[in-house]
Amino acid sequence: MAAQNQPGHWDFFISHTQRNDRAMLLAEMLHTSLIKHGKTVWLDVKMNECTPAAMEEGVRNCNCVVAVVTDGAGVEGNAYFQRSLCLQELEWAMEADKFIQPVLWVDDKPRIGELLDLAPASLKHLGGLDWVDLNRSNVGYWNLGVDRIMEKARSALDCRVTVEVMDFLKSLDLQKFASALASQGVTKLNDLQYVDEEIMDACDFSAIEKNRFMQKLAARDAPDPEGDAITSPLEIEDLEKSKDFQGLVNVLVSSTTSHKTKAAEALCRLSIKNSHKQAIADAGAVEPLVQLLQTGSNTGKSCAARTLGNLALRNEEIDVDIADAGAVKNLIHVLTSKDISGKIQAVKTLSILANNDKIRVAISHAGAIQPIVDSLKSQNDALKMHATWALSNLARTSENMIAIPGKGAIKPLVKMLWNRNVMGRTGAAQALRFLSDTSDNQKKMVLAGAIKPLVHLMQNGSDQGKTEAVWILSNLVKSDKNKVDIANAEAI
Repeated sequence: MAAQNQPGHWDFFISHTQRNDRAMLLAEMLHTSLIKHGKTVWLDVKMNECTPAAMEEGVRNCNCVVAVVTDGAGVEGNAYFQRSLCLQELEWAMEADKFIQPVLWVDDKPRIGELLDLAPASLKHLGGLDWVDLNRSNVGYWNLGVDRIMEKARSALDCRVTVEVMDFLKSLDLQKFASALASQGVTKLNDLQYVDEEIMDACDFSAIEKNRFMQKLAARDAPDPEGDAITSPLEIEDLEKSKDFQGLVNVLVSSTTSHKTKAAEALCRLSIKNSHKQAIADAGAVEPLVQLLQTGSNTGKSCAARTLGNLALRNEEIDVDIADAGAVKNLIHVLTSKDISGKIQAVKTLSILANNDKIRVAISHAGAIQPIVDSLKSQNDALKMHATWALSNLARTSENMIAIPGKGAIKPLVKMLWNRNVMGRTGAAQALRFLSDTSDNQKKMVLAGAIKPLVHLMQNGSDQGKTEAVWILSNLVKSDKNKVDIANAEAI
């Protein structure tokens, strides 16, 4: 079927509401800037066809959906998260596993929580992303924002490329083409067979690079030197499609490192569904996944951590099995590594396990608090956000109310109250709320400058953020000096 709009595949799809003039202005400015950078961009007012079917085609055939989030400009029902077509575009994007990058005007940055409050439950997770604020008051600021969008889109494409494809490219010193190949749909090892002259031209391969690539491709079907039973990633894909959990576990137990990684990736996707969790655990997945945290590739470790987190979520029996299999120690091992993806998944899974009272104690006794606190100082917003929730869950014991501040957590938690990520702010506030039950911690919070951001959160945060801020301030106000400082911060 012919594409409804040309070229039929786009680097970016700009999702926005036409009910807000500022949204339309931002969308058109982004379109102009991205086009200048040589990108293909789907924007409704620039398309010949703008039917719902054409919009769906644009979303499903793009690399990145840029969501221009705005309010209703004073009109109820006109905000981005209140427009049915905008919500539909995001649903299509999630169905097609597209990278979504929320953007907003710089002056709306303090209102992310307020804007997100209008989103349905299925989209609340967007609060966990690193939103890009755009500032047109200065060309340099504007260009910086556009550059951040392009870099995030490129990084997202790189992450879609499996470890086998990346290893293949690295062996040829062609890893710079990872995102370009991903934009052409080449993400899995089996996809390499479809790479032809046209795709390489689209990716800007030189003649020498084309020759090097094709020669390696022709030789890649050599017999597997490790001679394991699974000889092709396609066989693992078949196991996933048939939901053969036992077969995938067998690959985890006895196969090559690359095949174990593929099996972990498959189990990670399958474990998202609640109906699959117990069956995966019953197939014996827990122990080999825990082992993979120690012995796998970086991608394998990250997938193992995420799968264990999926299995443990809201399942007290499985999370105990995970802890008993030695996961806590191995998750800490991944958390202290240099791989950012693994660190994020490790701290996220530790946070989930820390919801269990008994495991919470085991996590702190295993030495997890210090690396989790160190994660708060990272440049990665997702890592910091999950670290706040891990500390929030760990802070629910009297022992950890002392141990967590003792590792230097108060100051970075207070700093997180200003973070652009609404979930990060809320997680930090909840952690501080539990810690604020002791007078020593109250003093440390005040010395760290907590009053001003707490008052700001109480006045401008999400509903949960406001509740947490009020709770903490109600503890701090027990001191007469704090009463004055709180009043001066216009909390009353």
